[in-house]
Amino acid sequence: MEIRWDPAWGTLAAGWMLLNGGSNPPVSEALEAECRRGEEELRGKHGGADRGALKELPVYRDYEAYYRRFGKSYHVRLQLESILKGKKVPPVSALVTPLFLAELETGVLSAGYDPLRLAFPLEARPGREGETYQLLGKGRDQTVVPGDLTLADQRGVVGTILHGPDQRTCLDGESRAALYVVYPVPGLRAETVHRHLDRVRDLVRLALPGAAEEGREVLEGA
Repeated sequence: MEIRWDPAWGTLAAGWMLLNGGSNPPVSEALEAECRRGEEELRGKHGGADRGALKELPVYRDYEAYYRRFGKSYHVRLQLESILKGKKVPPVSALVTPLFLAELETGVLSAGYDPLRLAFPLEARPGREGETYQLLGKGRDQTVVPGDLTLADQRGVVGTILHGPDQRTCLDGESRAALYVVYPVPGLRAETVHRHLDRVRDLVRLALPGAAEEGREVLEGA
């Protein structure tokens, strides 16, 4: 298991974690209940905040600054706004739903991949002109924005910060393990990366109590 970080990104706090769950069943009652509890906690903490205040939340503001460079808004913050208005965390599966709740709680952007569908080593680098990949759930090719942090395996791009993960290596009902990758931006701290990965692991274990953490690497950043 190896991710090679381009010097443009290797000075930032980033990380990955490999979990072996043995399966990827639907969301359990325990995980569903934790999602509802987490949503209510978010509403209690941020329910009175306007959009400007949400953009300045710790960690969220670091990703907002990155997205702003490309004329975009941080999509996790937009999802947080939806949760505050009453929307629920989507019950996708035991290995995927934990990502959604953990991102909302920590502000950290991450993606989940099926490690058996990846051709290692992976490379995290700036996107290149003309690169495309099939976007998860969209059925179409997405053009990579040059300069955007891009994750690629030996067969091609598997995800970017601005547009998300790909279809080829996604987690689905046949997945037995998950590689969770944190996408770094300036300002993100290593302890925040660890906290996010810990939360993802603990949430997965609500649905898959035997899920084993089989590897983790966190770059400390400059």
